[in-house]
Amino acid sequence: MAFWATLAANVGSRLLGAGGQASQNRAQMASNSAQMKSLRQSLDNLDELTSASKEGAEIQQQESFENIGKKLSDVTTDLYKKSEDASTGGFAKNMQVEEQFSEGARKMAEDFNQKVMDSNKNLDKMLAGIDSEEAQKKSSILGQIQVLQAQNKQLGKRKKWYQNIFYLLW
Repeated sequence: MAFWATLAANVGSRLLGAGGQASQNRAQMASNSAQMKSLRQSLDNLDELTSASKEGAEIQQQESFENIGKKLSDVTTDLYKKSEDASTGGFAKNMQVEEQFSEGARKMAEDFNQKVMDSNKNLDKMLAGIDSEEAQKKSSILGQIQVLQAQNKQLGKRKKWYQNIFYLLW
């Protein structure tokens, strides 16, 4: 008699455990689905954030160009004024001033071109870094979504009480 009572109690507890496990699995699936929804929203926000970061980098470069251009303009104006002030001498003096002015203007133009090229390279590096960071974040988020989908697939196999009986027996 004790054997049958023990067996009945054991089967009863397993059936109750199976129902509890099924409920737990459904709750975990709902939680995973909510996390996946949040992760998908993060992907959408990541695209917007990346666009804003790129736009910010381009604005920063534009401001840099404007500053470089203003400095070049200021220096050119100063150089021109100095050449006018110094050109009051004779013909030889005027030729020397003109050569110095031309040489200074040429060096400034080369310097400006170099700064523009450096600025473009810097922008390219910044944009590549932004793209790389976005790709890493997307990959991470997509990996998390795949893990949650796989968990839900497994949990979906045991969301009814009777599906958990055999899992609990082993």
